[in-house]
Amino acid sequence: MRASGSTPVLLAALVALAGAVVAGCAAESGDDLEDLADIATTEDPIDTGKADAVDLALTPLELPAPAGVGDGEVRLLIRSNLAYRALFGADAPPVDFSRRWVVYYSPGVQPTGGHLAAIDRIWTTHAGQILRVATRHEAPGADCRVTFALSRPRAAVSFPKPRRTPSLAVAHHQREVRSCAPPCRAIAPTDLATLDLSVTGEVRAIYFVPRDRPFRACLGERLDTFATLARDFFRDEMAAEGYRDAGGAGKTFTLDADPAGRWNVVYLIGREDAAWYQAQPDPPGAAMTEMFARVPAAFHERNVTLYLYDLAEVSGRRLLHTGNAGSGAPWEGPGSGYVLQGAHFLGVGFDTLATDPAEQAAMFEQGGDAGVDDWNGDQVFGPMTRGQYASTYVGAALHELGHAFYLEHTFVDHDGDGIETNLMGNGFRRLSGRYSPHGYQPATRLGPDSAAALDGALLFNP
Repeated sequence: MRASGSTPVLLAALVALAGAVVAGCAAESGDDLEDLADIATTEDPIDTGKADAVDLALTPLELPAPAGVGDGEVRLLIRSNLAYRALFGADAPPVDFSRRWVVYYSPGVQPTGGHLAAIDRIWTTHAGQILRVATRHEAPGADCRVTFALSRPRAAVSFPKPRRTPSLAVAHHQREVRSCAPPCRAIAPTDLATLDLSVTGEVRAIYFVPRDRPFRACLGERLDTFATLARDFFRDEMAAEGYRDAGGAGKTFTLDADPAGRWNVVYLIGREDAAWYQAQPDPPGAAMTEMFARVPAAFHERNVTLYLYDLAEVSGRRLLHTGNAGSGAPWEGPGSGYVLQGAHFLGVGFDTLATDPAEQAAMFEQGGDAGVDDWNGDQVFGPMTRGQYASTYVGAALHELGHAFYLEHTFVDHDGDGIETNLMGNGFRRLSGRYSPHGYQPATRLGPDSAAALDGALLFNP
């Protein structure tokens, strides 16, 4: 058995007091465990000695933080009221130490709230010689709302004194990160026979993956977030330029959505592996050709359709096998358009879009190297943080959607401050500033020329 200490040594005064307690009690009991003992962690598998394991029933206790144990992780076995008093400075709550013992656990002082401590199980093995304790520290994930103040999570339980006094106590510890996001919906390939081919005047989407690539985690929710950001961007910018619908809100497009408001994306698994598409002279074109061949023509007609394909790889800090384009497509009917967009805008090895639009600011505030060199919002080419990557590539997808609405490029510096912020210019890279004060300022704007053009667009006038 390999065991290691789990906490800083108790402060000297506490050690001295506990030592005096232990000296008297241990001598009477004749066992090797002290009445106030630090429980060391072990690397043994948790099922060690399971053949003769005896589980002990746990009763939760509400205990204060002990004095003199420092700010670090601590696990303590308390076997007498005198030991309890040495630790907490008062008598124990209703615990009869002649019949029951107490275990206290804390992962130590944490930088925020939202951390949980738990004692999940206590049992004996090896004919009662070893007392085992399962502790758990549950930390909040990045999607959890927490208080930004120091906290000391803790847990304590009492349990029946084992029939045979153990000679050793060890802890099996687990640390988990808790997600606060609701469970993501499962994504399955769309049954093309069920497509509604009567939809017109809306923004639709097809998401394509090679047959050897899975759909990325929470894909549906992240695409919903993109759709929400896009609709809100155009609505807010059209309102700012004075273009409003009959209800007084800024004009925006209609999404092909289900009754719950979720984007009706067509999910398509390719007929070939990723390597096959990547080996073609035009990998994005090969993916789009297959999408066109497999999805009925009526799906595209009189709509704006996003053709999203997942072929990207990163090599030498460059994105390969990907790209994006957008255009009106009047041959598909009045107001029709398309976007051919690589799934790299969702991130490569990380995520650029949150599962909830309300949490999008955090995605634009990410640090860390994105692993890709490109032009950032300040028109500087080089390494980007993940947040800068999100600003550039989510902004680029929004830019191509503008082209599908028949918008042309514009690079006018409307306010004369020397920073061009047009969505349909280079300003799309400054999208992060709309959602975070840490993003690019000034942030991406639609601009008066583009707004005037959209005022007459068919999809903005249902």
